[in-house]
Amino acid sequence: MKLVRLLFVALIALPMLLPAQSPPAGKLPMIVIHRRTIIAFFVGANEAREIDANGNESLSDFQLYAYQAKGPLKKMKVDFLDTTSPAFSIQTGTKIVDLHPAQRIGYYFIAPGQEPRVEYGVRTDDQLIEIASQYFSVTAPKP
Repeated sequence: MKLVRLLFVALIALPMLLPAQSPPAGKLPMIVIHRRTIIAFFVGANEAREIDANGNESLSDFQLYAYQAKGPLKKMKVDFLDTTSPAFSIQTGTKIVDLHPAQRIGYYFIAPGQEPRVEYGVRTDDQLIEIASQYFSVTAPKP
């Protein structure tokens, strides 16, 4: 009976001891780009909220600045998307690229016909708008 319990516990504990794995190739969440887009990513947002006070503060800042930037970015005709996935695929036309961010928090700027730009770390709404204005060559709206 002890052997059965030990095996049962081992089967339950084994997945917790193994490193997290990315989804198999072709199974990553797909983001299709039609026009100027910023993809904001915060990998492990749920864990940050539950475990770490600094992570929770970073997540709160990330969400606040994203919310504040959405209106001005919309006026600039820039789509703003977000994800918490550790990796995702981006389709621009017929080209598909898998992105595995080097850091947990950041922004992926992309537009058809342009090389992408990645900014890591939390950015303020003003910073996001300024970077978008430069990268997409569009005028930021007046406050």
